[in-house]
Amino acid sequence: MARILLTDAAHFLGPATASRLRAGGHDVVAVEDRLTSRRQVADLVTDAGPFDGAVANLDARAKVASITDHADEDVDDVLDRLVRPLYWILAAVLPPMVAAGEGAVVVPTSATALRSGRHTVSAYEMARAAQTAVVRSAGREMAAHGVRVNAVAP
Repeated sequence: MARILLTDAAHFLGPATASRLRAGGHDVVAVEDRLTSRRQVADLVTDAGPFDGAVANLDARAKVASITDHADEDVDDVLDRLVRPLYWILAAVLPPMVAAGEGAVVVPTSATALRSGRHTVSAYEMARAAQTAVVRSAGREMAAHGVRVNAVAP
């Protein structure tokens, strides 16, 4: 049985992921509150970890509007919900996994980061693409330590 951290557990892929992991016998620490600081995430991992795995399920509203109609607040919102927390999660969960020589982090992103659709969701698409880039970089770095960092793009 693995101890798994699941963020944004009530949103996006959270409910189905929690159900599936628990059905597989895993001990899931499901965090429903929005992650708002590096300290919050570090304290969570200190108090509830270490974790064998993590699902960095992060959710944000996709504003459908022309790129010229995305205000700074729209861009800040998706970065604050999708990108910054990903760094905090990785910074907190990876060191114990590296020390153990194993572990896995899965990051649900979005297919919008891989292919553009007909919707104009530039801020959301940018943030999901940033997540994909972070996963790619972290995955390469962590592979040497026996830790997997992967993304899924529904």
